[in-house]
Amino acid sequence: MALAIHLCIGTAYALSVFWLLRTPSPPLGWATWLVLAALYFSCVMAAGYRLARSGGRPRHVRRPYATSQFWLIWVVLCLNVIAGIGIIGIAPSMLQDIFGASQADAAQFTVVMSLCSVGGALFWASLSDWIGRKATYTTCFMLGVALYALAPVAARSGNQLAFVTVICLIVSVHGGGFATVPGYIGDSFGPRSGRAIYGRVLTAWPAAAILAPILMKYIRDKQRLIGVPWPLAYDITMYILAAILLLALIANTFIRPVVAGSAEAP
Repeated sequence: MALAIHLCIGTAYALSVFWLLRTPSPPLGWATWLVLAALYFSCVMAAGYRLARSGGRPRHVRRPYATSQFWLIWVVLCLNVIAGIGIIGIAPSMLQDIFGASQADAAQFTVVMSLCSVGGALFWASLSDWIGRKATYTTCFMLGVALYALAPVAARSGNQLAFVTVICLIVSVHGGGFATVPGYIGDSFGPRSGRAIYGRVLTAWPAAAILAPILMKYIRDKQRLIGVPWPLAYDITMYILAAILLLALIANTFIRPVVAGSAEAP
């Protein structure tokens, strides 16, 4: 399910960008998003149909909200998505403002980022089967924090290829963090409970989609208010996103499997 959703997101990004590039005049907003919504609905319904046929209904989980594991995984996913949305939202603008790239180049960069996100989802989710979900998250977040902090250095170096590489690696980490969640839930609550809880944990995604734009707008407005120049403003934004991912890393260290018979067992 996570991979299906992620493929949908990547396709939606690419479709929206190519639509805008191929249209001489701006298309109607409602028509664009109607097509993307239909694409999203089709992917999710197809994934849901496949899951329903493959294993039947999972055991109902009576009280996952009473467990610390549920909320820790929810927070980890939410913070990862906030950081991912933040970088995806400003990276094309950084490419234009810092390196003088054209609007078409920035649009193509968006497509590349969507592909890197899907590739990261495949790579990190596969790696988690070998080294474990918690170790995968720890590796992802440690790498992500370092890359977010490195992005301003790459931007100031004047090397566009280095900057693009750093951003693509960051986006791949974001994709990996999203795709590994179902396995992490199964490890924490048991495979029979994983599907029932995954849909509830996934509410962290729309929550992050609401919080991320508000946070990014607040950061931008605050820096404009105090007169921070744009190149430096991007640096500060990157450091804030690194701090958000660091919080996800800290939350991940407290996640433990729910032990049968314990006070938190569903």
